[in-house]
This record gives sequence, structure tokens and C-alpha cells, in this order.
Amino acid sequence: MIRALVVDDLRTAQRAIQEALEVDPEFRVVGFAVRGEEAVAEVMKLRPDVVLMDIRLPGGMDGFEAARRVLQEHSVPIVMVTASYDDEEMLLKRSLEAGALDVLPKPPLLLSRRHPEAALCFARQVKVLCRVRPTPRRRRVKPPRRSPASGSPIVAVASSTGGPSALSYILSELPPDFPAGVVVVQHMAKGFIEGLAASIDERCPLEVRVGEEGDEVAPGVVLFAPDGVHMAVDGRARVRLRDGPPLRAFRPSADILLSSVAEARGPRAVGVILTGMLDDGARGIKAIRDRGGRTIAQEASTCVVASMPQAAIALDAVDEVIPLERIAEELVRTVREVSDVSEDQAGPER
Repeated sequence: MIRALVVDDLRTAQRAIQEALEVDPEFRVVGFAVRGEEAVAEVMKLRPDVVLMDIRLPGGMDGFEAARRVLQEHSVPIVMVTASYDDEEMLLKRSLEAGALDVLPKPPLLLSRRHPEAALCFARQVKVLCRVRPTPRRRRVKPPRRSPASGSPIVAVASSTGGPSALSYILSELPPDFPAGVVVVQHMAKGFIEGLAASIDERCPLEVRVGEEGDEVAPGVVLFAPDGVHMAVDGRARVRLRDGPPLRAFRPSADILLSSVAEARGPRAVGVILTGMLDDGARGIKAIRDRGGRTIAQEASTCVVASMPQAAIALDAVDEVIPLERIAEELVRTVREVSDVSEDQAGPER
């Protein structure tokens, strides 16, 4: 049972959020709060598994400050929920800075009785976020960066809708000595990637940041593709950023990144395709499998939108289809296995 606390000053919104969550029988709303100060007190009293926090609250404490205060006292996943969704970039940035895991729009919830699919999607998103273990708002002491060994494995990840929370969960579960570099294309609106990388970096034992031209893809480092350019990896495990038109409407393109990792590392490449809309990454992950690498897709029931992994499965490009909560464990096992591939089987050094 996932025990939820709903913080909102409107009773209609409280009911809508409760109804949307409880379409999933694993959720139970155990309490409500109207003000930020009340939210902090209710968290300490009820010890919920997740907090749904409105941004605009009456009194002197808004939802962002209430989230900060809660996390000073108790480690609990917080999801911001708001009807004011015009400036998505600023809302997400401020939510991540406050320690929340994501911000979700409220308007579809108010229509959930007429559109039950909106409620199901909302509950699924919150359930994924509940799996992310929040950490105190301080930077962890991370291990020193390791230079890539010749032909060391590279994990290439593609994600879109629902990806931020899935990535936060998976990357925070990897061990500090994870023996592969990680590169990621996450489809987001312009301006989100820097804040997302910084937020995950605070929860992850690895170094997480946005990639730059010439960066080494080294064990212990996670590099996100920056806004508005394609990212690739060359045979020397270095990032190459490319201008150029979008590939099938995507820039950065997951297909370009994953295909480059297939060429660079061959059987020492690992491809992962997560929750998302449309089919970017399906051809790239097939390239990894065709070159002898290993491939993983997120199981549909744990996706917010399953189109991307399903497209990869339809191309016969996936070795393992597994739920979100098992992907980190599977990556550790798989990377250790592909690390044993002989030097002459690995990708070219150029």
C-alpha cells in the first residue's frame, strides 16, 4: 500500500487528486493539508510514502518552501501538483531546487471522471516517482572520476515522457564503482536538461551533468545530451556534438546517440530504452544488438507511455524486457558481463 498525503487548499482539488490516485488499488490517501505549515506537521505525524503538494498555498509558505521544510525533517518523495502550468521550465526548475521529484499538471485531474485515462496516467506517474529515494539536499562525496580503459563498456539510454523520474530512480540505484560510462538522450522542452541533471546528480552516487564537446565517457560519469544538438560518442569514448536538422523530429536524437555507441563499442555497448512517446531510439538500440551488444527495454506496465520500448520490441531489438525497479540491478550484472568481452571483439579505437 502506498500511503499519500495531499496538500491543497481547495477541497475539489483534494478530492480530484484522491480519486485519480485511488484508481490504482495500491494507493490510499491517508490525510489532507491546506497550508504549508500544516503539511510539515502532517508529514511528521502520518509518515506518508508520498506527498502531493500544491504550489500555491495560503499564508506565508508556498509549496516550494513547504517541500524544503518537509525534507529537512523527513525523507519522503514529494510531487508538486499545480494548475498554473504555463511556464513549465520555471516550475520544474523551482520544484527540483526545492527537492521535489517532478511537477505534474492539475487540470486533467479535474476531468478524471469523464476521462479516466488521465487519472490512470497520473497515478502511474506518481507510482514511478514513489520509487525514487529522496536524499538530503546536500551533495554527496563522489568517488574520483576514472579514465576509461581501452574499450570499456558504455551504456546508452533513451527516454521521453516519464523519463525524468525513471532516470532518477535507475541512476540513483547504481553503485559508486559502476564500471561503465553512461550517456543519455532525454526528450524535454528547451531549458530543462541542466536542472534535471543537477537534480539527479544530488541523488546519484555517480557524477551526472550535461555533456560537452570532447568530454570523456568514463566509468562513474553520466552525460546527458544538451538541448538542440545531436550527441554522439566516438571510438575514443569522447563526446561529439553535431549541428544538423532534427532526425524524425528529434534533436537530440536517441537513434544517433545509440547508433554511435554501437559503432564505438560493439559487444561492449549496452542499450536501454525507457518510457516515452513515439519511436526514437528503436533503430539505435537495434544497431547495438546487431553489433553484439546487450539491450534492455522498460516493461510497459511501469512506463508512463510505453511507445518507445514497444517500438524497439517490434524491431526485435531487445534482449530483456524488465520492470523499472529491476533495471539498475540488471545493468550492473550486464555491464560486468560485457566487460569480459575480449579486446579484439570490442569497438574500434579511432
